[in-house]
Amino acid sequence: MIDILIVIVIAGVTWCVASGGAHGAVTTFFSTLFAAIIAMNFFEPIAGALSGALGMQADMVALLGIFAGLAFGFRFAADSLSPRFVAVHAYAHEGIRWVGGLMTGYLVAAMLLIAVHVSPFPERFLGFEPLRRNLFDISAPDRQFLGFFQYLTEKPFGSRNGRIFDGRTAVDWQVPRAAVDINPSEVVMPDFVVRYASRRGNLSGPAMIGPGAPSQSAPARSGPNF
Repeated sequence: MIDILIVIVIAGVTWCVASGGAHGAVTTFFSTLFAAIIAMNFFEPIAGALSGALGMQADMVALLGIFAGLAFGFRFAADSLSPRFVAVHAYAHEGIRWVGGLMTGYLVAAMLLIAVHVSPFPERFLGFEPLRRNLFDISAPDRQFLGFFQYLTEKPFGSRNGRIFDGRTAVDWQVPRAAVDINPSEVVMPDFVVRYASRRGNLSGPAMIGPGAPSQSAPARSGPNF
């Protein structure tokens, strides 16, 4: 079910964004991308401030609220700064608007899947599985964007001694040496998916995912956290 919904979201966003032309597709994509990056940086501390009123829904509300607000805000600012369309060749116009629309749709689908990760919904809500490729087992928009975000933040939020931000390795996760191609201590495996999957698993039942998963409490928040 979740796979079909993802396709519908991607198709719908692609159509809407592409209808704005090449200029609109490009500005919409970058507005959405910057909004997604900022939302991922700040949703956890904001959710911590809202948890008293919203409880377990705070993470999802904070993530989607920041993302949607900034995406529309950036798009409005782009229209205000550049109210006129940039003329391009007809062939380029068609290619740019559809590619930009598809990339925006894929990014929106990724953020919605990440919102399911942090939501209080059951562990396998509408067929969603945190460790599965939720687009017909072909692609994982959520984990692809999480990997991109980890790449952006692992060094800026790291420490001076070389420690990578949220940089638990395969050794920490007790992954067998035969399961990886290189030294397990060099395989970085951030814990975002496991932390939130464990919390949602606790809401569904006693089963837990991954070693060292937290108990009934929400994942710890200490600033921008991947």
